[in-house]
Amino acid sequence: MFLQQPLSINKSYFKVGFAGLLVLMLLLPLSVSTKKLYMWYDENGNPYFSDKVPPKENEKARTELNKKGRKVDEIGRAKTPEEIAKEKELERLRKEREAIIAKQQAQDAILLKTFRSEEDLVMARDGKIASLDNYINITKGNIKRFKSKLSGLQAEAAQAEKAGKTVGQGLQEEMDSIKRQITKSYSSIITREQNKEVIRQDYNNDIRRFRTLKKLSASDDLDQEEKERAELNTVYICEDVNTCNLVWEKAKEYVENNATTKLQLTGEGIHMTRGPKEDNDISLTVARIIDKNTQEERIFLDQQCRTSSTKGIEFCKSEASLKIKRNFLPYLLK
Repeated sequence: MFLQQPLSINKSYFKVGFAGLLVLMLLLPLSVSTKKLYMWYDENGNPYFSDKVPPKENEKARTELNKKGRKVDEIGRAKTPEEIAKEKELERLRKEREAIIAKQQAQDAILLKTFRSEEDLVMARDGKIASLDNYINITKGNIKRFKSKLSGLQAEAAQAEKAGKTVGQGLQEEMDSIKRQITKSYSSIITREQNKEVIRQDYNNDIRRFRTLKKLSASDDLDQEEKERAELNTVYICEDVNTCNLVWEKAKEYVENNATTKLQLTGEGIHMTRGPKEDNDISLTVARIIDKNTQEERIFLDQQCRTSSTKGIEFCKSEASLKIKRNFLPYLLK
C-alpha cells in the first residue's frame, strides 16, 4: 500500500520524534502495519510512507520503521555509475598502497637482518664494485695490448705501401680482427660501468633506508658522490640514428681537440689515438656501440694515461685530466 500524496506533517516534527506515526499506523490496514514501513522524501522535502518502495523511488535514501514508528535502519540512496567507478578505483588504489607497504616492510626486515651497520652496507657495495673494476682494468689492459699490436701491424703495412707493395690479405685480416676486438672490449667496459652504477644506486638507496630505520643522522654525502660521478659520465645514449650521426662527428672532433697523441685508427664505430708515451700524455678513444639487448646505440669516451709511472698515474687524477671527461657530454650536447 502506498500513500501517494505527501503527508501534511511539518518536517521539524519528524526531527523531534516519530510518536505521531503511531496514529498513522493505527489507521493503516493490519496487513500493512505488521509489515515493514518505509519513509522517504521527495524533491520538495515532503515525506512519504509505504510498506513498499515504488520502483521510481528506489534510488532515493529512505528510513525503515518498525510497528511503533521507530527508526530501524537507514538505507542510502543508490549510487550513480560514476560513484561506483570512483569507489572501485579508490579500492584498487587502497589495495595497491597496502601491497607497496607490505613489500617495503618485508624489504626493511631483510635489510635489517642482513646488515648490522652502515659500514656493512658500504663494504658490500664497494666489494661488488671492486670486482667489476678488476674486470674493467683487465679489459683496458687488453685494449692497450691491442693498440700496441695494431701499431706494429700498421707500421708493417705502411712499409709495404712505401715499397710499392700491396698489403697482404693476412695482414689486413689481422688488423681488422684487432679492430673488432677493441670495439668488443669497449662494449664490455660500457656494460660493466653501467652494472657498477646499478649496484651503487641500489646500495645507496639501501643505505638511505637503513639510516631512516635506525634513526641515524641524515647526510648528503651520497648525493654529493652521485653528483660527482654524473659529471664524469662519458657515455652518450643516442635518441635516433640521425642524431647519433651528428653527435658521432662531434665526438671524433672532441678526441682530436683534446688528445695529446696522434690519431691511430679511425673507422666505422671507432676513432682512436695512439697510446700515451709521456707522463702527461692523454690518449682518447670514442667507440660507437649498439647494445645487443636494448638495441640502443651509445657513444663512449675512453681516456688513457701513462700508468707505468707514478707521475703518469698522478696526472691521470689531476684536474686537467678529469676536466676532459667532465666536458665530454656537455660538448656533445651543445
